[in-house]
Amino acid sequence: MGIWLPDVIFLDIASRLQEADVCGLGSSDRFWRGRCSYDSLWESFARKRWPSLSSCQGGPSPTDKGWRELYVKRHNDMKEAVLPLVHRVEESLLNSQSLEIGLYREVLGELKSLELSLLDVKMLMFKPKYSILLHLVALHYCCMFLQAPVKEMVRAVEDSQISEGQVWVQWSPISRLLVGFHLTEEPRSLLVSLREIASSCGHGILRVLNRRVVLLKVMPVQISLSNPAACHGRQISTGQNQDSNDCP
Repeated sequence: MGIWLPDVIFLDIASRLQEADVCGLGSSDRFWRGRCSYDSLWESFARKRWPSLSSCQGGPSPTDKGWRELYVKRHNDMKEAVLPLVHRVEESLLNSQSLEIGLYREVLGELKSLELSLLDVKMLMFKPKYSILLHLVALHYCCMFLQAPVKEMVRAVEDSQISEGQVWVQWSPISRLLVGFHLTEEPRSLLVSLREIASSCGHGILRVLNRRVVLLKVMPVQISLSNPAACHGRQISTGQNQDSNDCP
């Protein structure tokens, strides 16, 4: 038997939960299934996840069944669009722990074209089962194009249990131009966690990765899970955990 709560109290509590939690509660029995399907509850989830909906007047069109159905459809559409990018990155890492800079920038650009929200990224890409290098691309997108508040990005990587994941980036900085030739300094490298990147969107790694492609041909960049030269020594933690539940 369900615990009775006035609708106004239930909706206030449920609106503070994650969508996955509401889905889980709704699957427990018929009583909670009905309450967790309230249109106003899913309207709040939809408008929070996709802020552009806040500028829309009214609710879904008459041909739609309601806000929950709109939310589920949009979620599935986003998931279908993101998965090919996820697979491209994951497949490129099957034989190597390094991500090619060209692919990195291609995926970053395609994420921009999809216009994902921070919650989209969190739910579809910040999954512990995925590579930390994919998490890095997604976090870079949030910093560069969404300019999401630092506190929200830190909370997103922490809630997703990926904040301790570390990436290693090596590059050869260009020092000056002499008689028509670029001179490069000794290669530099930086090991940093996703939490550190999220807490400082002006992080040195992102500045290196933001360089124009024409410079990257002169200034090679290597992005990997760890320093290849140290692969036979101490293994760097990758922060991989069990996957969290999908939603909805």
